[in-house]
Amino acid sequence: MVGLPRRFAQRQTLRHGRGGAPPTLPNGEEQPRVCESRVKLKRRNRARKSNSTHDGNSGPDFDSEVAKDSGYNSLSDGESDSESDADIEPMDVERMMREFEEEGVTLSNPCKETKATMEVELEKWEEFCDFTVRQLKKQNPGSPLIRILQNPHAALRGCQPSLFKTYLFWRVKHSRIKKESSAITRWKILSMVYAQLAEEYMKESVLYDMRNWIPQVLTPAFGLDDSEKEKSGLFVEDLCRLQNAHWVRDTEVFAHERLRVQLSPFLALAGCTATRPKALVGLRYEDIEFQLFPPRVKGRPPIVIMKLNLKRVKRSGGKRKR
Repeated sequence: MVGLPRRFAQRQTLRHGRGGAPPTLPNGEEQPRVCESRVKLKRRNRARKSNSTHDGNSGPDFDSEVAKDSGYNSLSDGESDSESDADIEPMDVERMMREFEEEGVTLSNPCKETKATMEVELEKWEEFCDFTVRQLKKQNPGSPLIRILQNPHAALRGCQPSLFKTYLFWRVKHSRIKKESSAITRWKILSMVYAQLAEEYMKESVLYDMRNWIPQVLTPAFGLDDSEKEKSGLFVEDLCRLQNAHWVRDTEVFAHERLRVQLSPFLALAGCTATRPKALVGLRYEDIEFQLFPPRVKGRPPIVIMKLNLKRVKRSGGKRKR
């Protein structure tokens, strides 16, 4: 006898019980089951619902029957919608909308370092506008651009790509910028200043234009370096060499030998977490948590896990990552 697959045998057992297929009557017909299969039961319930919908039997009697079958009734104990709304605390929607309209647009919340960088870039923009106004007064006193640039904030909110390109050209020419990435960074910071002043993101068409203009025009014009800095990985062997140089070969005299002891775990943490030095230097004892787990193999030492709460890291969405 050929054995049936396990899945088929389980299905037969669920449908007909452990006795196998249902017995047949003397006339050859299959004996009716006591319980219908799930497929037939679903079909019958679906047909009943569709018929009741067409017949208009969706009134209170039908809803109560469905609620009884499901075991849940949101309108139980004679509770109506008006009674349920009475329990909800009233809210003055119009007053709240007026307050939100008075508050205006919710601006981004950058960190102190980013705010300082944005202020420096805004000062450079104001310096560029003042320089351009003085040049135009000498060359073309009747130029309409003088009136626009006399208000640097309004000129920035004007969002003219030609003016942004002229500013970046002037910015690179009168600075020590030698890399393309530095020019792109200056442009990104200027777009952040625009978002703060205009209370909206810069137009996508302007961003697309500037994103292509910098590498295709500005970089060749000043011979900016567009090479990417190689970021090599730190392997365990490299970390061992660092620790050996720190403890054995280093001849540096520390103000206190405790600093040498503290630098060693910083090297290990920097290699394991790839975290910036500023985040590691800001660690406190309360930010470090050790967790002890039993070994997977009996007789081995327990597993020690260290959990860090890094606070001085990059912000995302106005919050620092933990």
